[in-house]
Amino acid sequence: LEEAQIEILERLELAAKYRDKKTGNHLRRMREYCRIMGKAAGLSPHEVESIAAASPLHDVGKIGIPDAILLKPGMLTVDEWQVMQTHTVIGATILGESNWPLIRLGREIALSHHERWDGGGYPHGTKGDTIPLAARITNICDQYDTLRSPRAYRAARDHREAVYVITKGDQRTRPEHFDPQVLEAFEAHAEQFRELFEQYSD
Repeated sequence: LEEAQIEILERLELAAKYRDKKTGNHLRRMREYCRIMGKAAGLSPHEVESIAAASPLHDVGKIGIPDAILLKPGMLTVDEWQVMQTHTVIGATILGESNWPLIRLGREIALSHHERWDGGGYPHGTKGDTIPLAARITNICDQYDTLRSPRAYRAARDHREAVYVITKGDQRTRPEHFDPQVLEAFEAHAEQFRELFEQYSD
């Protein structure tokens, strides 16, 4: 049964990659980052592998975002950004109210990976440990990989810069956005993130 769940997750992951070809090796890196963080959080081997399997579905909801917004070669307008934020709810809807544990976990991650520890995230402004742990882990991993990757409106950050932004903050990102224990684990294992990014670079 678990093999069937994993196959479904992999098929959905592939659909997301075809939808947004800029994804590249991002999903592969996300799986490995989350594996590191799950171990650092003291989760059981089964829990670690579950998060690693489900985390690549964090952006599956982007399947439902219009091309003009998803593939726009520049910064989004305020209205476009509001549409982009709906990918969290769309992802949760795609994965549905499943009885299968891995699909439920994927839904949690898709819905809540942009929530912030201080309550300033989306879609619901959930805060603190009411945000599922898997989503808190996915959040910081996604933030690191996003910073390391180029965007139409900015160059990619190097490893040192990305770690600084996450741990010290900049105009958009603050340490208060992250679970303090997850942030501490990230700092302790940041070098492994650098190695993985280089190993699976696009």
